[in-house]
Amino acid sequence: MRRSLVLLVLVAVAAGCGGSKSSAPPPGTTTGPASSVAKDQIPLIVYRPNGVELEAARVSVPRTQAVARAALQALGIGVNSLRIADGTATVDLADQPSGLALAQLVFTLTEFPTVKQVAIGDRTLTRTDLDHYAPPILVAEPQPGDAVASPVRVHGNADTFEATFQIEVVDGGGEVVAHRTVTATSGSGERGSFDVTIPFADAKPGDGKIVAYESSAENGQRIHIVEIPVVFS
Repeated sequence: MRRSLVLLVLVAVAAGCGGSKSSAPPPGTTTGPASSVAKDQIPLIVYRPNGVELEAARVSVPRTQAVARAALQALGIGVNSLRIADGTATVDLADQPSGLALAQLVFTLTEFPTVKQVAIGDRTLTRTDLDHYAPPILVAEPQPGDAVASPVRVHGNADTFEATFQIEVVDGGGEVVAHRTVTATSGSGERGSFDVTIPFADAKPGDGKIVAYESSAENGQRIHIVEIPVVFS
């Protein structure tokens, strides 16, 4: 998702209205289809229900300074008003959500670095308040089907024991070409974020995957396994 300096400045300005942290990966990383988004579009990460849990999805919205509102509209959420100040997004909606619908709103808005919590009605919520609607390890990017090259950026959020888990890069030949122990910003009952850039070498082309998992504190076995299919060129 390489950007020119001008484009980076525009996204940074938009952050004041809820600009997306995930829309501007570090130089040299590859996250696939989002890198070819039209110039009048902004790629964003939103969270949608997948059965009984949330999953991350990349969407493109028209270029605007009201990026956070656009993210909710991409989810089909009707917004009467949205204000971001001092780390809180205060939202007035056409319909009051609950359950997974509420979780997707809070997770999507807190994807933006300017938002730490969401005030809606008489409640102020963080991701941790709705943690049971998300898997222990939730990878935002890469997205399934992305083309990857070294180094690959892997980011998302997690709630694991002592905030620690593992990420492997498996190439088109099925070989593990990189392994990283990852520590999220928090864990053990409090959901935190993670954002790592993993270099690798001698990867065989073809269909591979990014594998994230937690090692059980009880017996060391892999638990909470997440596999993201990607393509090595």
